[in-house]
Amino acid sequence: MEMAEDVLISCVEIYFAENKFFPMPRTVKKGEELVFLSDSLYAEVLLHNRMLRNAMSKTEAEQTTSIK
Repeated sequence: MEMAEDVLISCVEIYFAENKFFPMPRTVKKGEELVFLSDSLYAEVLLHNRMLRNAMSKTEAEQTTSIK
């Protein structure tokens, strides 16, 4: 399962680099296992998706979230 976490983190990095919307979690199907993101990485995913959805620059995101 540790490898699955590493692969998921790599996927997140690729989506970020390619400025693509990262898919949100879905309901787990029978026989599947959950792979968790750290809270900080999940927050980055949420911010990244929000920036893409609203066509925001990093500067605009900083201004609306008080992140520096």
